Amino acid sequence: MKNKNLFVIKAGMLYVIGSFFSQGLRFVMLPIFSRLMSPEAYGYIGAYETWISVITVLVGLQTGATVANAYIDYGKKKIDAYTVSVSWIGGISFVVIISLTALLRDALSSFFKLSPYIIVFGVCQSLFSYLTLLLCAKYRIQDKPIRYIAYTISNSSIGMFLGLIFILHMDSQKHMGYILGILTAAIVVGCIALLRIFIEGKLVFNAEMNKYALKLSTPLIFHNIASIVSGRVNQMMLLQIAGVSESGLYTFGNNFAYIVNALYTAFNQAYIPWYYKRLSEDDRENVRKASKLYMKMFTIIVCALILVIPEIIKIMSGAKYHKIIFSIPFMLCGTYFSFLYTFPVNYEFYSKKTQFIAAGTCFSMVMNIGFNFLCIPRWGIRGAAIAFSISTFLLLLIHFVIAKFIIKGFELDFYNFVPHIILVLLTIALYYVLLSVWWFRWGMAVAFGIYFLFSGFRYIKSGD
Repeated sequence: MKNKNLFVIKAGMLYVIGSFFSQGLRFVMLPIFSRLMSPEAYGYIGAYETWISVITVLVGLQTGATVANAYIDYGKKKIDAYTVSVSWIGGISFVVIISLTALLRDALSSFFKLSPYIIVFGVCQSLFSYLTLLLCAKYRIQDKPIRYIAYTISNSSIGMFLGLIFILHMDSQKHMGYILGILTAAIVVGCIALLRIFIEGKLVFNAEMNKYALKLSTPLIFHNIASIVSGRVNQMMLLQIAGVSESGLYTFGNNFAYIVNALYTAFNQAYIPWYYKRLSEDDRENVRKASKLYMKMFTIIVCALILVIPEIIKIMSGAKYHKIIFSIPFMLCGTYFSFLYTFPVNYEFYSKKTQFIAAGTCFSMVMNIGFNFLCIPRWGIRGAAIAFSISTFLLLLIHFVIAKFIIKGFELDFYNFVPHIILVLLTIALYYVLLSVWWFRWGMAVAFGIYFLFSGFRYIKSGD
């Protein structure tokens, strides 16, 4: 069992490395992009990313999220055939959606404040992104992290490189250069992924497999749209209420929240296959221990990041972006609650109760919209960040209740979450009290780092 426990740590480190070069590369490039583009340009980029997020949920109908379940139910020998079979769903849904988008492009262009052609091109990007995500989902459940990160690194690095080249060759509308860069990268990598899917799985179309996929994935469409609306509605409401510049500042701040998002997404890539396989073996005690350690270690990382984020923002941007320093802790806090809610949601996925996932997330989405209406007119960007934090905390509560008391059998109790939440909230309070005392905040962050390393080495040595 020691080797099984250590594998998830080693695989997690590989996924973290991959996320650094994929999502993290965007952060590394931030000092360059923030000096080449204005907050208004970031506002348009945020609008495009919101459009892409929504349309990617619809293209493919979230069938990529069923690969882990299919691996358990169909077995490893049929997972290649399953992957190529459900890819046909992506192609059929793409034809329908791009036709509707072409008809509605002017209305969509007006709402997102983007060119009608970019709106249509975005649907094309979503198809190729779906194919890449589908292939990566298969590699993840097959415990092939090297292949997984090869695709994610290629996608992000090509996108950032082309985006920079296009921006440097544009005198105005520099956001278009960034958009065209990530669009081109998605098409190139997606075409390669499509070839791999058909080569590895042959030219298969299995109606029974597709029916299985749609039964599981259909509720996830509502769940993911609700999740995206909850995560992106703050930017879009700022865009509509406060203007492009304020929305752009929020989008810029989200780059720092993406640090937390990238880390928990990376570890989750390793954790989910391990989690599914341990639960299928009824090894709940080991799952409980690993989950509690995972939660503790990640909380330490988030607390350390909160304490040092003001100086990082100043290094990574010019003075026109520093306003976000006063709102960023709430954005990080909301993303942290998003991390915590993955624990009950992973159990809901394993239990194949995707209808509960959708219901809980839709309720949280409605709450987030309501809180934004209340908070943005009063406090602007900080109001949007506070609304995000409250709604993601409610999301955690809702899904915990579903996993623990409706589905039943969830391995954690809520008191396992409480000390970690309190620690993050206390760290945020210290952030504001010590905002001008940088050396004390950084000293505390170093202490968190030492404790993280000590705890990690102790666990590896014990093999518990």
